[in-house]
Amino acid sequence: MIRPKTSLVEFFRSSPLVGVELDTERLRDHPREIGL
Repeated sequence: MIRPKTSLVEFFRSSPLVGVELDTERLRDHPREIGL
């Protein structure tokens, strides 16, 4: 593998979405359906 030129933190800090608040909380009221 090739080592990236920037760290993961630097990658996210240079993102156009920096400062945008994303709701990453998962709703737990209904279980997800999984096809087996």
